[in-house]
Amino acid sequence: DKSGGFTARALTRDTTSDKAKALAKLGAEVVAADVDDLESLQRAFKGAYGAFCVTFFWEHLSPEKEFAEATNLAKAAKHAGVQHVIWSTLEDTRKWVPLSDNRMPTLMGKYKVPHCDVKGEADHVFTDASSRVRSLAGRDEALVFVLGGLSKSCLLPQMKAAWIAASGPADLLDDALARLEVMTDTYLSVNTPVQLALPRLLALRGVIRPPLMARLAGNRARLAQALRGSAATLLPTDGGWSAVVRVPRYPGEEERALRLLTRHGLRVHPGFFFDFPAEAFLVVSLLGPEDEFARGAAILAADADAF
Repeated sequence: DKSGGFTARALTRDTTSDKAKALAKLGAEVVAADVDDLESLQRAFKGAYGAFCVTFFWEHLSPEKEFAEATNLAKAAKHAGVQHVIWSTLEDTRKWVPLSDNRMPTLMGKYKVPHCDVKGEADHVFTDASSRVRSLAGRDEALVFVLGGLSKSCLLPQMKAAWIAASGPADLLDDALARLEVMTDTYLSVNTPVQLALPRLLALRGVIRPPLMARLAGNRARLAQALRGSAATLLPTDGGWSAVVRVPRYPGEEERALRLLTRHGLRVHPGFFFDFPAEAFLVVSLLGPEDEFARGAAILAADADAF
């Protein structure tokens, strides 16, 4: 579309092929790149606003190669500062048919449908990118309300104090703040002990946060490692001290949570506790001691493959 604000850039290993020439004739910018060559992808993605990333399993029939190619695409997009990435993925069938379910054969030792499973397994290399937007605080294109409090800033959920950072067009913001003031004074007043202690608590966050943040990050990494290749999937997150794990629907969230508790002493929350609209999800605390958490993560992965 010559009237649009963008030009299509086509990546190919052979810019002299008939298909490449046909694309160039239609107005595309044809650039040489190889999905197995990270540096070539980084050069090809340079200056791009968006990227549609797709791999071609049927050329090599190797899940390991497919995963490596997806990783290269994600790394190249991050390196080039691409703002919008679409990853052409497929559903990991092991979420619904665990490896232990012999009704469908297990292929290559760890897949049910290799070309689907490995694409789904590779989702995290895109969704875990550190370049994702972390906060909209301070943006003024529209009214923006960002909630904070001691629960997140100091990792002290038992201390009930919170605040709202508001931004936006001046006229809309002034009216919104006036309304918020009435609401907070009427219904959400801060309790006096925490209010008086707030300066001291905020001053201590540099001492409180680092060890707990390290534990949260470490335990999330342990959980990701334990679940990789299993029928359970760790969902992306932008913060917090819990992880959401998608598990096979059978035998159901409540039954699975009770089984983990009674058989293994492992405490997890079923997704319906948090109003998930459908099954099956488990919510796992990341606050536990590292060794204990690693054992629990291994149990969770094995249980996901048990049916």
